[in-house]
Amino acid sequence: MIIHNNKISDNRWHGFRMEYSSNSDITRNYVSNNHGFGLYLWESSSTNISENTIKQNFWDGINLGDYCENNNLYHNNLIDNNLDNAYDKWGNIWDDGYPSGGNYWDDYTGEDNDNDGIGDTPYVIPGEKSIDNYPLMKTFGSPSNPTITGPIYGKPGIRYNYSALSFDPDDDNISYFFDWGDGTNSDWTSFVQSGTEIYVSYTWKNIGTYEIKVKAKDVYELESDWSTLEMIVPKNKTYKFDLSNIFQILIKLFE
Repeated sequence: MIIHNNKISDNRWHGFRMEYSSNSDITRNYVSNNHGFGLYLWESSSTNISENTIKQNFWDGINLGDYCENNNLYHNNLIDNNLDNAYDKWGNIWDDGYPSGGNYWDDYTGEDNDNDGIGDTPYVIPGEKSIDNYPLMKTFGSPSNPTITGPIYGKPGIRYNYSALSFDPDDDNISYFFDWGDGTNSDWTSFVQSGTEIYVSYTWKNIGTYEIKVKAKDVYELESDWSTLEMIVPKNKTYKFDLSNIFQILIKLFE
């Protein structure tokens, strides 16, 4: 059985339930806001579960029920599920080794002191029989941090143009979000092809130094980190003239 590239959301019960199955592939699905488990397996084995985003489900994100053994789960993003992000009491395999890595857990509290993108300590799966030895420090498959270009020095009341460019590792379409640093933002743009440069413009009304921030997300709602650019809108120079000095200079010119 192959379950690939689906959006599974807002079901009254589980997002997906599989029983008495083996040698299946569950890949690249977006599973969210279901009123039970996101993915629920029962007496299923030798299943590959990878590259799925499983978020904000009412119970566990992934629940491996009785007699679920020898299943491989890696490169999944488990985010903000209401009970546990996952539950497994049967000792399944939750990573793809090093350096490929395991899964992204939004409740992982470990560090990455060597900056290899993989947590230094394992993530213990509730159920106490399984661990993710190589938890990912950021979501798997998210777009690259955008490159942002445009002016860094300007004047109040003038509209300035900026561009952003990001690439998605799966070539998914991308949307961009701009924060202009003055309490306003662009909201998410329309989706464009990965690697397509987009253009926006903005006008600052007041003087100040503003941190422009932009991030990207793909169609599976995987987001990049912020990229930043500083914009300086200085105070206009004003000049004060001493009229008495001007009159004295004029008098001397006509003497």
